[in-house]
Amino acid sequence: MSDSNPILQGARVSLAHAEVVGPIEKQWCRARFGADLEDTDWVRLALPAPYAARVGDVLLVARSPEGSYAIGVLETAPATPSTESAASTYECHESGQTRLGVRDEQGDVLFEYDPDRRKATLSVPEGDLELRSGGNLDLVSGQEVRMVSAQGIAIESSREIDLRVGDAGARLRMANEATSLQGESLRVEAKRTELRSDAIEGRASSVELEFGRLRTVARRVERVADTVVETARSFQQRVEGLHQTTAGRLRQLVDGVAQLRAERLNVRGRRGVKLDGEKIHLG
Repeated sequence: MSDSNPILQGARVSLAHAEVVGPIEKQWCRARFGADLEDTDWVRLALPAPYAARVGDVLLVARSPEGSYAIGVLETAPATPSTESAASTYECHESGQTRLGVRDEQGDVLFEYDPDRRKATLSVPEGDLELRSGGNLDLVSGQEVRMVSAQGIAIESSREIDLRVGDAGARLRMANEATSLQGESLRVEAKRTELRSDAIEGRASSVELEFGRLRTVARRVERVADTVVETARSFQQRVEGLHQTTAGRLRQLVDGVAQLRAERLNVRGRRGVKLDGEKIHLG
């Protein structure tokens, strides 16, 4: 197909009838001349609108070495409901490439297979595409499965959604009442993360957290541990009410100066009170 040459300028022209066999592409169609199945060629539709070629139409074609042009319609295919809605198959050989496919009555590609690239394409130029199955629906790929959408992707299930990687790899399971995530490692990166829940339970053999700033607001904080070790350059506590420590033994070691100030100080010992120092100042 080419539009670079003037229409039949200075060429030897012959008239012939041809039957449209497809494919049909806008102002072009593939047509068969006579009874010879091998004598097919691309024909330019030089006909006024609103004519639209259909498979089975018989055209009057002007042929020349420079191209073939349909200049008249000798017979149209029966416009029955089955013919109007039927799709046509085609085999196209262009630029050394072979393509097999199916077009609708308007010439739009519905399905195409490229054997050279081993690629099949299912296309719906206008409208929606819906796959329905009364049983299971399996999508199996030897390599990757990619989904690309210009707007959004929605996955819905009335019972559960189960995503797995390998037999013993990561797994995301979402059911009506619970969601579980399993894997050897979990990494979350975000500029802002928000977590809301009525109750949170966590279990781990080891937990390491690193923050630039940590602020905790709670009505009550409880910690239960065999041993608590805290290390800080500076440690400050501010308590408006009672600050009470209950311990079997209490020992405080201060390298520098230890100061204790209060409006009233009571020191009591059941068996005794001992003060030891090079100098002791009272009063």
